[in-house]
Amino acid sequence: GDATIVTSITTLGTFPFTEARRHETVIVSDSTGRRRAVTKGAAECVLAMVGATPVERERWSGRVATLAQSGHKVIACASITLHDDQPSDLEPMGAYEMAGLLAFEDPLRAGVSDAAGECRRAGIHTIMVTGDHPLTASAIAREIGLGAGSPAVISGEELEACIARGD
Repeated sequence: GDATIVTSITTLGTFPFTEARRHETVIVSDSTGRRRAVTKGAAECVLAMVGATPVERERWSGRVATLAQSGHKVIACASITLHDDQPSDLEPMGAYEMAGLLAFEDPLRAGVSDAAGECRRAGIHTIMVTGDHPLTASAIAREIGLGAGSPAVISGEELEACIARGD
């Protein structure tokens, strides 16, 4: 097919990452005049914006789970071509096409496992708080020996509910 060479990209709109949104979207125009919305962020949030069949969605979710269970932080990337009548100041929220997954490994610092073990032996109950995917958090907690090899993982919402109840 014919190849199109893009010589410049202009940012038309930005919808920043926040803890509530858990993804970031940028709307750009290239030198050919084509406008695209490009998004990246927490895999479950980006996957919810993708126009995929249930089978495709499950395939991507399985890839995310495999990477997260091995302790990787997973970021999903997707994009959508905008039609001429779609405004650049409103973030499209559906029908994105998955571009792929980025998997990052953040190795434990030397001594973390030993420190967690010392705390355990001293009777200190250690809690790890992270914004990572629950499967990633569980893999890291197991690696450092939290929860006697079966760490309990709760979401931020569950933690807030425990605090509200006084647990």
